[in-house]
Amino acid sequence: MPATLELSQEQKTAFEAILAFVKDGKPELRIGGYAGTGKTYLIAHTLNAIRELNKNKVIALACFTGKAAFVLRDKLTAAEALANEYCGTIHGMMYRPVEDKDGGISWRRNDSIDADLVIIDEASMVNETIYNDLKKYNVPMLFIGDHGQLPPIGGQFGLMEKPDLTLTQIQRQAAQNPIIQLSAQVRAEGQIPFGQKAAPLGDGWRKISMRLHDLVKAVDDPGLAMFLCGYNKTRTWLNQAIRARLGFKGDRPEPGEKLICLKNNREIGIFNGMGGLLRRIKEKKDSHWYEASIQMEDGTEFKGSVIKAQFGAQETLRELEGLERELLRELFDFGYALTVHKAQGSEADRVILVEERFSSMTDEDWRRWLYTGVTRARKHLTVVSRVRA
Repeated sequence: MPATLELSQEQKTAFEAILAFVKDGKPELRIGGYAGTGKTYLIAHTLNAIRELNKNKVIALACFTGKAAFVLRDKLTAAEALANEYCGTIHGMMYRPVEDKDGGISWRRNDSIDADLVIIDEASMVNETIYNDLKKYNVPMLFIGDHGQLPPIGGQFGLMEKPDLTLTQIQRQAAQNPIIQLSAQVRAEGQIPFGQKAAPLGDGWRKISMRLHDLVKAVDDPGLAMFLCGYNKTRTWLNQAIRARLGFKGDRPEPGEKLICLKNNREIGIFNGMGGLLRRIKEKKDSHWYEASIQMEDGTEFKGSVIKAQFGAQETLRELEGLERELLRELFDFGYALTVHKAQGSEADRVILVEERFSSMTDEDWRRWLYTGVTRARKHLTVVSRVRA
């Protein structure tokens, strides 16, 4: 691993705690770190150190989403810290595909994990169900994630809400990143000023005031950006407006469209918040379903029936006239625009964040919401103060 960087004092404290945790064999350790504090570098340093201490120790690395796993794998490879370790999704680590006699695929949970230590990155995304499944393996778990983000989708369980150790110091290599600077300001002040700030290479952020109609018209290649907002009403409107800009007509999803999963189904390997690309779709006549093939972001392919009525709906369906509740299973919607809650764990080079605060939000809730939205952007962030007239 290139020795170009040294651990900060905070990182050294966390690193020593990790080594003690590995030696003692305790069930879990949680380390929280804000954006830019060097969480991935700490993981890389840890991997190399553990190999030197015990070459026979088997380590697995996993993330909630395929995108996060890809980013982690890419960064660890660049740091020359990844050897033969598993580095993929939590689902891929815990489940295996099983084909039935009709050629359908289901997923079964493995009885064991081939690892002496599991490192979960982006652990703020882990919900209570997945956390409880992980604990069943009785393998030491190191959870690393951003404790400044919102809790996972679908509940108040917050794995990283009270970490054992925290990283708060922005590292020198990230300190000049305008988006990282803005994220720190958001945590402290809970607001984003109008204006803009760019790095020497052009990456950065800006805040503008604009009507949503004009916003969608003004964005070049809107299908390549991640649109974020607060209200589901705004999300559904943006999805339809973006689809129209891209040439999709009507309410029916078409091949090539971005989709988002809205409901967990562990048996077939799809989870709330996972993105996908629609490959094929066929309408089932006289039924509530489309037959679809969706390339999920973790590399797996979903083939099966999806509920028609969910596309364009403002809320996740919990009942549907003419259909028994237990049949209301695979729920997908258009995925060009997402609520900030649904976007947790995802990143994009270009993010457009529409500021929308719920009346029920406390100042702390609002700071977490803004911070989570801002930190979805890797290179370019546009914050929009919406003009409603």
